Amino acid sequence: MFNLLAKSLKEALLIMIVVVPLALIVNQFRSSGIPLWPLPDAENTSEVVSKNTGAISIEEAAIKLQEKGTLFLDARAPEDYSAGHVAGALNLPVHQFDQHFLHVVQQLETSPIIITYCDGVDCPQGCDLALTLKEMGFEKVYFLADGLNEWISRGLPTGRGGLAGD
Repeated sequence: MFNLLAKSLKEALLIMIVVVPLALIVNQFRSSGIPLWPLPDAENTSEVVSKNTGAISIEEAAIKLQEKGTLFLDARAPEDYSAGHVAGALNLPVHQFDQHFLHVVQQLETSPIIITYCDGVDCPQGCDLALTLKEMGFEKVYFLADGLNEWISRGLPTGRGGLAGD
């Protein structure tokens, strides 16, 4: 009986030595793989995002709102945009980009600064929109990493209603 248990333990150990590294390698290369290291916390998210998308702080964005020509783009769905958005922002839903792009292209081409946003740090749509616009050749595109929730909590100007592209 002891020999059978020892043999089973050896086989289990051998399987673990082979399977675990193989599983880690497969996980690393899958687009939907499980992160093996902790994700950055909310305090460091802006720093991580800024390296890739040109993140802008709430304070900087509030100043840019007052500057002529700055365009804020809400990357959320039209119904979310209508419920509340940064004052003067246009809606360019990232998941309906092709349907709404023509409504805002003229403003995009004439705006020296573009700031995209979504709900907050857990919402990737604003970041995705910023990356899409950069890939299209728009240069001064920034992403408001803290998003609309933080904008509202600080009492900054908001608007309601409107349709995508308005």
